[in-house]
Amino acid sequence: MNVKRTYVMGAVFVAGWLGAACSALADDGRVVTGVSGSAAVCPAAMKVRSVAFGGETAGPSGLSALATDASGVVWAVAERDRALVRVDVDRAGVAGAPVTLVGVPAGLDTEALTWLPDGRLALGTESHVDRDEDLILIARMDGARAVIEERYGLPYSLWSMRAESNKGIEGLSTAGTSLVAAVEHVEVVGGVRRSGVARLD
Repeated sequence: MNVKRTYVMGAVFVAGWLGAACSALADDGRVVTGVSGSAAVCPAAMKVRSVAFGGETAGPSGLSALATDASGVVWAVAERDRALVRVDVDRAGVAGAPVTLVGVPAGLDTEALTWLPDGRLALGTESHVDRDEDLILIARMDGARAVIEERYGLPYSLWSMRAESNKGIEGLSTAGTSLVAAVEHVEVVGGVRRSGVARLD
């Protein structure tokens, strides 16, 4: 897999790769700013409400990422519980039983999630030690399981840095047939904070 690197500096946003920024108006009048998962324009007025997890349908704890599959279902990945959950945004809870995530190496947290054009999903990881790379895991759905079948190392040498404990691949998205990854580690060069973004083809 070919990997290209760039930086996101300060508040500069790579819109062509990662999607479109948008703002929404909450019920209490607050403006909520976010990023869409694609270049599609965000709705002009979007209501913001809580989706709670609790009771008998409680899902795994420590959800880290959200992504929408090709059919429009919203999914979340648990950071450490090795599970994916479908989020029922209308009923404010988990839709069905969690999907077991099989094959994530021990000691890794799953921090980022995106669906790939071929129907598989990609997961970004981090760990709790200093290291030279983090893994991107590719999983295929198999009934009540999502099985890791490929893994790719994202080397921090692309940006002449090493990852620190608990800072890893925090964002994943697709841009056409490419996979785009954003890392949490920040370096300061000439007084400018910058984070690494990689494009994997």
